[in-house]
Amino acid sequence: MDTNTLPASPKEKVDYVSGRLDDSIRSFQSATTWYRHVYFYTSMATLLLSGAITVIAGWKLETHAGVNTNNVVLILAALITVASGWGMFYSPKDSWLIYASSLNQLRALKMKMEFMKTNPSAFEQDEKLPYGLYEELQAIFDAHNKAWLELRVTTGRSRT
Repeated sequence: MDTNTLPASPKEKVDYVSGRLDDSIRSFQSATTWYRHVYFYTSMATLLLSGAITVIAGWKLETHAGVNTNNVVLILAALITVASGWGMFYSPKDSWLIYASSLNQLRALKMKMEFMKTNPSAFEQDEKLPYGLYEELQAIFDAHNKAWLELRVTTGRSRT
């Protein structure tokens, strides 16, 4: 199908929706992975730095190899602040869950479409079927965008 023309037959319409769906699955998979990694690394950084501060602060040595432990604790505490700020800015856990949920819905729609393609004549018999699939895809996008905007508004980072 030429990308400059709109699909005409029901099968072409389903193929069009399927192509948009494939693109969206790749995009949402990438975002899900990115937010999962940001959440993991900011959580681990905060955990490790907090543990290091606890050990250094409780060590009872004012200097060790010429290094003042109070200064080390101060630097590590500043790094925790940066890691926590990074995590708060991106809301990685909430963003990860929003993208993962939408990705699962996209995959379910993909599976439904693949199953429907086992009976190609169904598309010719029901002209409205491709429109229903498109509306289902759009509903997933609408729900995702609503959840995304709600997250941004509740965390004070609305860009609208």
